[in-house]
Amino acid sequence: MKPLFKLFNLNSIVYNYINKLPAPNSFKYSLVDYCIKLFFSLEKEISDNDLNKDLNNLINEICTKNNKDLNSIKNSDTIDLDNSLYFHEFLFHSIKHTSIPENVKLFQGKLYYISSKNNQKTTLACFTNPHYFTNLEENKTNEDLSNKDGNDLHIILCFVIYSEKDQNIYLEFKPYFNSTLEIRAKKENHYFLYCMDLNDDIKNNDEEIDKNIEYNNIKIKTEEQKIEEVPAGNNMPRSDEGCAINCQICGQVNILNEGNTEFKCTFCESPLF
Repeated sequence: MKPLFKLFNLNSIVYNYINKLPAPNSFKYSLVDYCIKLFFSLEKEISDNDLNKDLNNLINEICTKNNKDLNSIKNSDTIDLDNSLYFHEFLFHSIKHTSIPENVKLFQGKLYYISSKNNQKTTLACFTNPHYFTNLEENKTNEDLSNKDGNDLHIILCFVIYSEKDQNIYLEFKPYFNSTLEIRAKKENHYFLYCMDLNDDIKNNDEEIDKNIEYNNIKIKTEEQKIEEVPAGNNMPRSDEGCAINCQICGQVNILNEGNTEFKCTFCESPLF
């Protein structure tokens, strides 16, 4: 936890970004609040007194710098470390954009979820079916799912990009601040690029939702993926960096040296032998 809390204290830009990231088990509170609460749940198990003191000092610094109420986090009933996310519905619609290249599609989605201790099953087909977006039709409904099946469902706003072929996708957009992203996209795969919890004030207001991503300012370009072929057999080219080999799964070239002792692809982590 010490390197993590040091990261929170690095500067205001880093803190503000991380504080907007959701906790791993709920989008209703931030990753920062979750980690602070997690520390206090484990504090008595830390036998190193110096480490314990350092962690407490770092947390106090985080809260002082950013006007966080430490006691409210420690005593919060909302921040429940035992909860898990369970997804129930995914409603989406395509985004019309004049600068979208061929073979790329954009979608705005709403993920309906609950955060609970109950052992439930996630029902989202898009998480298990890689061809979910292949023959996409509009799936936008006015149905109110907020209390479906007696559950108090929350909503996550998603920004999804879908690639119809293997290609590099370069994207400029603004979720928290202006971002530039490169995706080494694979055919018929979709990528969740941005997620945020929608509060009750804006969850049914499309104009307010669109302001979070600024679709009109999105810039996208693509290029063909270039795969450097390596001759088969034992006559693999060598360089000062090490030995080059193609991954049999994704085709990317890997350099085998002291930095890759596990002989796994640095792109898809598949075994190289």
